[in-house]
Amino acid sequence: MSDVFSAFETQNLGLNDVFATVGNNGVDYAAMNKGITAVFFMQTSVDQRATDAAGTLRTRDDEMVMLRTTGDHNSAPVHPVTDALRERFHEAYKRWKETKKNDHIDGTPLSHWPMISAGFCMELKALNILSVEHLAECPDSTLHRILDGNQWRERAKAWLGASKDAGIAASIAAQNDRLKESNEDLQRQIRELGARLDAQSSSADAPKRGPGRPAHPKEQAA
Repeated sequence: MSDVFSAFETQNLGLNDVFATVGNNGVDYAAMNKGITAVFFMQTSVDQRATDAAGTLRTRDDEMVMLRTTGDHNSAPVHPVTDALRERFHEAYKRWKETKKNDHIDGTPLSHWPMISAGFCMELKALNILSVEHLAECPDSTLHRILDGNQWRERAKAWLGASKDAGIAASIAAQNDRLKESNEDLQRQIRELGARLDAQSSSADAPKRGPGRPAHPKEQAA
């Protein structure tokens, strides 16, 4: 049987596309969410049923989410937040509930990328491209919206690859440093233990006067 044995469809979202696959290891949202930024917010609306029952205006606050598509500023559908969406965008939803802000960007923000100008950064943000990762994952269908889009996508991929390699190298160096410190500490403990054993051995080898035996003249002199 294939690892992928079923698929969930979006519920009550007005969307027909399959939005997640389920395998033996659980739902894989990471690949499916590439190029999608979830922006959560509260929306106040009239609660018509409560208004009719009370005879006066009643409102309710609903959790909503806007799904921005990288490279397409016209694609930003808004939906009520469902349990399926809370699970799909778990980290983004959790951050929003804790801070009530949507200013977190997964990956490296474009404003922190030294390879582009502030003006070009603004142009990309207008296309919902908010990070270097977004640019690297930008689909072919939207590259024509970006001046020299293919070149910039390749630059983003190369920069991310170099950053990843540098991160791995730094991690290995840190591990080597920790291993070196651990070895030095172990060697120190071994030396200290050896010194204590030598001291105990010297004490055990020293001649001892038996009970009732007169002290040797040299011992008396001492």
